[in-house]
Amino acid sequence: MSAPDPSTRPDRCAAHQDEVAYYPCKACTAALEATRDHPAHRTRTADRAASARTAIDDCPLCDDTGYLNGHPCHHQPDKYDAAERGIAGARAALTQHGGTP
Repeated sequence: MSAPDPSTRPDRCAAHQDEVAYYPCKACTAALEATRDHPAHRTRTADRAASARTAIDDCPLCDDTGYLNGHPCHHQPDKYDAAERGIAGARAALTQHGGTP
């Protein structure tokens, strides 16, 4: 197998460039393994890990592992306030139109 063309998806074989590979062929598997050893892949992985760590450290909702009440945290503290405003608006609309909230 030749080296993947850098202008294409280096983690896929030539036959599967535009496909979602749920069960990759042998050539796709080999290409994926080759990209894992590439320095750019290691840099992207380290950057994503650092970004995730920063989000967890800055989040007032979740624990040190990034979980909130046993589920992955979304790191959006105002999300709950927006949900409460939406619920209040829905209840007001129901009451205004004769429904029961």
